[in-house]
Amino acid sequence: MKKYAVIGSGAVGGYYGARLAKAGYEVHFLFRHDAEHVRKNGISVISFEGDFRIDNPIIHERIEDIPPCDSVILATKTSSNSSVIPHLNRLIDKEGTLIILQNGFGEEDRIHSATGIERIISGLCFIGAARKGAGVIEHQASGGISMALYKCENQAAGIVPELTDVANDFTAAGVQITLEPDWVLARWKKLVWNIPFNGLSVVMNADTHQLLSHPSSRRLVRTLMNEVANGATSLGRHIEESFIERMITYTENMPPYLPSMRLDYDAGRPLEVDTMYFNPVTSAAEAGCDLPSIRFLGEQLSYLTRENQ
Repeated sequence: MKKYAVIGSGAVGGYYGARLAKAGYEVHFLFRHDAEHVRKNGISVISFEGDFRIDNPIIHERIEDIPPCDSVILATKTSSNSSVIPHLNRLIDKEGTLIILQNGFGEEDRIHSATGIERIISGLCFIGAARKGAGVIEHQASGGISMALYKCENQAAGIVPELTDVANDFTAAGVQITLEPDWVLARWKKLVWNIPFNGLSVVMNADTHQLLSHPSSRRLVRTLMNEVANGATSLGRHIEESFIERMITYTENMPPYLPSMRLDYDAGRPLEVDTMYFNPVTSAAEAGCDLPSIRFLGEQLSYLTRENQ
């Protein structure tokens, strides 16, 4: 069985890492805080699909103590990547894989440039989950991942063995995987959901149900989604109107949900404004496409996070 490391053992990293551990994979979790508590009490997943628990998980308090692994799951906030990047070459075995389970756009290029790591998988998580305590994760909705292999210069890598190999591990762990041939398109499709619901949940102090229930906020959601599609088009990628409709229906069918950016704001943590808003705006601008609503929302969030801290 392959060996995995999880950097960022919160709601997302903790959930998928626990799934892999439950399936029998050797999983090394990084817990900078509460390590002894989790080591003693295990990792508990409270899930609408059925609760489960990982007893005696392999816990590390320092990233320097994690041994080299076949694959590394990077599930921290993108604002923490600068402190993690210097350790990645040591953590990943030769011909190993880095799996980025993060929101936003542009971190694949940044990490590849800094480390030279070739096997990078973009993992786009469609999941409702929250950390409820030390080693306790509440899995509220969905849980699938769209996976695509990174290729530099915004190229599509296709569906290749390096991608299917990792996808098979997650499938064996009970995670629904969708393989995507084009990592750039996959990233922009995830932004269709992330940009409106994360940002508006903060500036409008609302959960997903409230945002879709009021006509004015629902129009804002759709405006932002359409603008994301315009940005993708400027890079030669097409997002169908039917996909936007599916994202709205998907969210309506979820329980009322506070996105991760709202939880970060309430906790006084930095918001992922650069990677989720300004990076896509810059990328589209370089292709001659203006995204004014997304830029405006990004400026609002930038102000709020500065004042909040």
